[in-house]
Amino acid sequence: MTDNGMKADDFLRRAAAEMADRAASRDAESTGERSMDRTVQAFWLIYGDAILARGYMTETEGWEFVSILKKRRGAQGEYREDDFIDDVAYAALAAEAASKAKHGTVALADKLTRKVEARARAKGVDWDNPQERERWLHGRTRA
Repeated sequence: MTDNGMKADDFLRRAAAEMADRAASRDAESTGERSMDRTVQAFWLIYGDAILARGYMTETEGWEFVSILKKRRGAQGEYREDDFIDDVAYAALAAEAASKAKHGTVALADKLTRKVEARARAKGVDWDNPQERERWLHGRTRA
């Protein structure tokens, strides 16, 4: 470590140690922590249809995603207080984001997505058609 903080290899060593610790306390030591697959499945089951219909993920849904991750981690292995404290914090942040959205104070990401949607509609894209929306979005990113 230098006076300027940790170096990349320091972060890598600490991350490896943390992963090993989590594997020992949460999952099988041979596989390590593997909570993301089920987290994504649960999130998609709850929010997937709305996200597909709308064409984007909201700030509220982003906070809900990390809340589900904390719930998943809290449900496996040894008790870790930070899983529950973090989940409460993420739920509060989701509530704040939902309140802002209801009262018209949406996050920058939501505003940008709505601008993209408006531009697509102005160009005649049927934004409500997921295939047409995807074709337009992918065509824009390649151009």
